[in-house]
Amino acid sequence: MHGKLAVNAQEATKRFRESDTFFREGRYHEALYVLEELDKAYPNSKNVMFPKALCLDRLGRTGEAVAICDALILQFNDPRAQTLKDQLLSSPQRPEHPIPASLITPSEASAPTQKMKRSESPAAGTGAVRRTVSVILLAVLLIALAGVIAGKLLGWF
Repeated sequence: MHGKLAVNAQEATKRFRESDTFFREGRYHEALYVLEELDKAYPNSKNVMFPKALCLDRLGRTGEAVAICDALILQFNDPRAQTLKDQLLSSPQRPEHPIPASLITPSEASAPTQKMKRSESPAAGTGAVRRTVSVILLAVLLIALAGVIAGKLLGWF
């Protein structure tokens, strides 16, 4: 069954529950494998992306988990993704911890349904963040340069 791509909703729900069981048993590689299969069948689904970020976190792949959280925040304004991202960025080498009940809800134990637009995939979301950071850095540099020029003209330096 592990090589088979989930196609219909019933099979997807079954596979999602299987990944949840793997996760709860600490079998994160296996859970991630199933979630990646589901992601191929249901690309950019909120209900697959968030558990995938959780698995990546447990496997020490923090950068990938943060990228998925960024995409979830950008597309769905997902507060759980923001909470997870904050946890990931606040303590990169924290001890293992149980997942708070607020992060996974029973309503998500179904086939993935919410999809992102292709232009708002995790890669596109990461690009938007990079552009924003670049614009902010450029603005800071221009303000600093203007301060130096003004200081020279006024004889402060």
